Amino acid sequence: YRVTLVDAQARPGGVVRDGFLTREGRPAEAGQHGFWNEYYNIFKLFDELGLSGEQDPLTGFAEQGQYSPRGLEAVWPVFKDQQKLPTGLGQALFTRFLSLSPLDRASAAPLVLAFSEFDDSPEA
Repeated sequence: YRVTLVDAQARPGGVVRDGFLTREGRPAEAGQHGFWNEYYNIFKLFDELGLSGEQDPLTGFAEQGQYSPRGLEAVWPVFKDQQKLPTGLGQALFTRFLSLSPLDRASAAPLVLAFSEFDDSPEA
């Protein structure tokens, strides 16, 4: 196959190329990359290339961790495996916050309510 890389930056590589260096001097990025169900084009391409079953180049969905200099702070589950709830409520209930005090968690209630009002229905 012939591949053409299109990048808006003068130097290709995205966030990894222009991210930051670890303490050991390795290039790193400050985000995560994944292909969620909404990435129809990549899944169609995989199908066209016969990349399914044993040939599937992707791993399954996995929990995600948030780290600070103190270590692991929070763990997000695979939300599609959880009971479907409004966005803010689901994040508040299913995310494991490892070092937030009850007061800090309670202070997030207005944000949880605001996210819970988000309507992602096709009619919205």
